[in-house]
Amino acid sequence: MGAPRPDRLTGTKYGCGIEVAGACTVLIDGEPKKSCKIDVGSATGRQVTTIEGLSKDRSHPAQKAWIAHQVPQCASASRACWMSVAGANGRGRHGKEIASEVKNICVCGTYQRAKQAIGRAVNGAPI
Repeated sequence: MGAPRPDRLTGTKYGCGIEVAGACTVLIDGEPKKSCKIDVGSATGRQVTTIEGLSKDRSHPAQKAWIAHQVPQCASASRACWMSVAGANGRGRHGKEIASEVKNICVCGTYQRAKQAIGRAVNGAPI
């Protein structure tokens, strides 16, 4: 099957270019990184996961939690949160520890739902 062609990976977006929006968040060796500030050479030989790599069918715990809690964030904020949750979860973080690491939670009125979804994605219960 092989890896997806780079021109078909359209989920990671250029947002602000100053590491704020999070639309460009990817996992590099399991750590969430803003790709707008990483040169390609520094990713050579490392495991890079884009938003498409979380799951093919929205089955990643972060994606399922956002759906279950009906968190209506913009696509950029959701991408950043999912990737941050996935990275923190991969490092064994839990509950409030993860919530403190997720820096791109929308403040457009869905903040509490997003926090509940983070808890569900990690421990199966809201934080």
